[in-house]
Amino acid sequence: LNFSKEFNPKLTVGGNLRYSHSDNDAISKSNRQNILPGDSTSFYNENNSSNTRSDNVAADLRMEWKPDSLTQIIFRPSFSYSNSHSREGSTFNTLSGNIGESDYLSDGSGYKLNARLEFSRKLNSEGRVFSGSLSGGLSDSYNKGLNYSNTEYLMMADGMDNELVDQRFRYDNKGFNYRAYLSWVEPIGHNNFIQATYSIRQNKEAKITTCWTRLTAKATATTSSTSRSASPSKLSGKNMTTRSV
Repeated sequence: LNFSKEFNPKLTVGGNLRYSHSDNDAISKSNRQNILPGDSTSFYNENNSSNTRSDNVAADLRMEWKPDSLTQIIFRPSFSYSNSHSREGSTFNTLSGNIGESDYLSDGSGYKLNARLEFSRKLNSEGRVFSGSLSGGLSDSYNKGLNYSNTEYLMMADGMDNELVDQRFRYDNKGFNYRAYLSWVEPIGHNNFIQATYSIRQNKEAKITTCWTRLTAKATATTSSTSRSASPSKLSGKNMTTRSV
């Protein structure tokens, strides 16, 4: 969905809105026969199913204001949101009586919010221009789920055991950034100009990981881990260029 509206010669507003949805299912079945040396035969049967679903929505807006013929101000915010779900499951069995099952589940969502403000002003008819911009953004997302599998053996050799994996997990991500920019263009005659710029910016990101795992049917201990990380960065700079037109 797109729109644009000119309220008056000084103010124009436009933007767009987007939405998407997907939902997919898959089912498969396989039967396998293996002929081994010594005229022995093994059979393996497996059933699989999966479902993936997602929703995404995003919006962008652009507002342009010209209070006079020498000044222009533009504001551009944007927003996006996503949600996802995934599940996969399978079962198997063999002629010898071995059976197994597995299940994987994942759910997550997140958003991003950004905005940019731009300003420019012509100071004379010879090309002197002062301009600047300020932009920034926020982001927050998570993903959580489980991973489970269990295999049971009917006939086990010495030292052999059933296999079990039972895991829960969660990942969180948060981010923040901003940037400020200033520019001065000075005419020096004969269609030549000097431009001086200054900018400063910063980016921050935090990640949190939590995991709980249980292994093998006989194990009674559980393990869990949580980690946090942040990686801020800051950069400022000055620049001067000469250009001719």
